[in-house]
Amino acid sequence: MDIFVKRMPVTTGNTDTATNIWLVEGSQTLLHLEFMMVDFHARLNGTIFLYSMDRCNTGRSTMLDCSASQATTTGSDRRNDIDVTEVVACAKAFGRKYKNLAAFSITSAATDVKVLISEYPNGADMIVYGVSYGSTLVEHLMHLDPPTVTGYVLDATTTKSSQDTFAYFSTWETDFG
Repeated sequence: MDIFVKRMPVTTGNTDTATNIWLVEGSQTLLHLEFMMVDFHARLNGTIFLYSMDRCNTGRSTMLDCSASQATTTGSDRRNDIDVTEVVACAKAFGRKYKNLAAFSITSAATDVKVLISEYPNGADMIVYGVSYGSTLVEHLMHLDPPTVTGYVLDATTTKSSQDTFAYFSTWETDFG
């Protein structure tokens, strides 16, 4: 399976001491993640390495495709919604193609993040920032205890105590209408 990783390099400062931030987003709307990354990198004046990845079945990574389903055929009126009657055939097709369907689990996604993080160390701080569903994935990552990570931010699990003061991605819809 292929996992797509986007990296925004340090543009200001020392690359040997620059903090690494992995942005683990939950939405399948990757276009807004791209804009968010550019904005985040700019707000920190380009002094960080910023990474994101497209999890399996999102964006530019390996997509689940069920040839046994009408939904994934050209011209389908179901818009990728698999009918309940097609689930068994799809599960069999996935099993033949991928052998181990656990590769598409949240624990597997967290393991992917752990492995990818280990590929890009520079010896400086490594922070993993979970946004929306990404916070759930990062929580799973915490249980895997990657040794290079020095901190975690779980945006979707914030308390209500600071909600009126700080802008969180988890309150995006209510904050911005």
